[in-house]
Amino acid sequence: MFLQMLKYQFVHKHILILIFFLSTCSNQHHYPCYYQVTNNRQLLTTNSQKLLVVEEILKFLEIKSQILNQYINWKGVTFKLGGLDKSGIDCSAFVQNTFREQFGINLPRTTQYQKAIGVTVQRNNLLPGDLVLFYNHATGRHIGMYISYDIFLHASSSSGIIISNLNDNYWNHSYYEGRRILTICSLHELLNNLK
Repeated sequence: MFLQMLKYQFVHKHILILIFFLSTCSNQHHYPCYYQVTNNRQLLTTNSQKLLVVEEILKFLEIKSQILNQYINWKGVTFKLGGLDKSGIDCSAFVQNTFREQFGINLPRTTQYQKAIGVTVQRNNLLPGDLVLFYNHATGRHIGMYISYDIFLHASSSSGIIISNLNDNYWNHSYYEGRRILTICSLHELLNNLK
């Protein structure tokens, strides 16, 4: 399933690039291209602004792909409290390894310190790569990385490296915060800044 997701993301990325270039080339009258939304407010008025939006979407897809690549590389690794490698790893070490291996970012080792960096993000505004934090009865706290569509990657104490759904009863009730570390803005923020 997740390999298919990677394939579709790759295809989706190239479709977005194609749409962008076709839309910029199809302007035969040399008028600025416009992108309208339902409230008829003109948001994007030039090709360079369109390119910013396409680039931001491509960043989202790249981050999702990197997180899914980490899942493929670590799938089957068991959970081990205090573990740091593929012989067994805990949730915060897995987040630390993922950010180092996939994004070149060094994070603190423990959930306690990881939850203190970045900025708070509302659950309905989570983006790929955001940290998702939970209260956990066994260890006190748990951390994972948001992918999209309410799914996240983490090292589960019962299942090891796994992708779970935020809407599952357990995760829904124990979720308490999202944190953004990666310096990407949401598409909504980008469009608002162009007004």
